[in-house]
Amino acid sequence: GAPITSKSQDDDDAEVLTYIAFAYFDWARQTESFNNEKAAPADERYQKCIEYIEMAMKKTKKENLTLRYNWCMVKLQAANCVLQKLTRNIRRTAKQVRDSLDGLEESLPVVQTMLQWKEEGKKLPIPHSTLIE
Repeated sequence: GAPITSKSQDDDDAEVLTYIAFAYFDWARQTESFNNEKAAPADERYQKCIEYIEMAMKKTKKENLTLRYNWCMVKLQAANCVLQKLTRNIRRTAKQVRDSLDGLEESLPVVQTMLQWKEEGKKLPIPHSTLIE
């Protein structure tokens, strides 16, 4: 018979896309751990992670707050990676810096809303300690 899947094909697709996103995230973190010019590809891998999370978010029927939070945190990590390029002897362009800042500006209202919800006592799948770190 057919394998038992989650609620829908879109949910299954979102799960696979999320898995791919976090494979890119792990790969980027591993690359960053060189902490020198060998870390150069890390920001591109974070960008791929963000792209896959965005595809997963489009596949899910209702807002997935954990996925949205992870999207914000990857944008933060990607921006930090770009800012670290100079200390790692890696060239960075003004566009890369601008894109990083745009990503942070895009994710800030999402994190602020989640913090507000948490303070109002709404249930969120993200621990409060994680939100305030």
